[in-house]
Amino acid sequence: MKQESKQKKNVGTSVMGNDIETTQNTMHVLDENKVLKKSYEDVVYISQPFGATSLNTLAARALLFGLNPVSLKKARVLELGCSFGGNIISQALYYPEASFTGIDLSSSQIKMGNELIASMGLSNIHLLEKDILDIDDSFGTFDYIIVHGIWSWVPDVVKDKILSICNKNLSDNGVAYVSYNTYPGWKRLEQYREIMQYAEQKELELPLMERTLYTKNILKLVADTMGLDNRISQKASYKIDNIQNVLSSNDYYVAHEYLEPFNDPVYVH
Repeated sequence: MKQESKQKKNVGTSVMGNDIETTQNTMHVLDENKVLKKSYEDVVYISQPFGATSLNTLAARALLFGLNPVSLKKARVLELGCSFGGNIISQALYYPEASFTGIDLSSSQIKMGNELIASMGLSNIHLLEKDILDIDDSFGTFDYIIVHGIWSWVPDVVKDKILSICNKNLSDNGVAYVSYNTYPGWKRLEQYREIMQYAEQKELELPLMERTLYTKNILKLVADTMGLDNRISQKASYKIDNIQNVLSSNDYYVAHEYLEPFNDPVYVH
């Protein structure tokens, strides 16, 4: 009897330990989401149409793969991480009988998008301030799910949730589009991301945009220094060119691509 009681006690302790670990993991994810939300509130990511995500492109590719996509005229479309809707507002204008829903963590970007939608008089598109992790079966199903520029830039638990949404919230003949960074191409670019993140450690109290400008200047210093030596500049000309590409990119893009805590390229097997 004593041995049985001891075993039950151990089981209870184990369950309690799992509950604590689950709670800690949940709190950690919430903290990460708060950091991501603040960064996009501070520096708005300029949303714009992406040709690869247009409905006619997605439907055409689906047909080429032997699928039977839903008619575009009355399609239900969901975009995760829509910013202020720049990628789907134009499509809502082009397909007035289709319905579009966009969600994003950033309240300021959602407010900006909804003001734009109202000014255009569109009634077939709605933007919601919502966490991807909060989407469940009750959110409904969609014929096209677009996830552009999100998957590589979020914690693993959100990555898993995105794939779950593309499974559970996709209609029977639905099409999901998910973009992500890949190796080996990003191996080279990671060098500059690491330089910038190392450099910003002394300036973490600064707003994100100021840190972006500061770290871009550090990269410029690296490129200028390499260019002082003819032999080095010839052998490493591709590195200087890559740095110049970063320097010439929009500040908002560099801020979220190179200074965010998450940027996880993957190998595609």
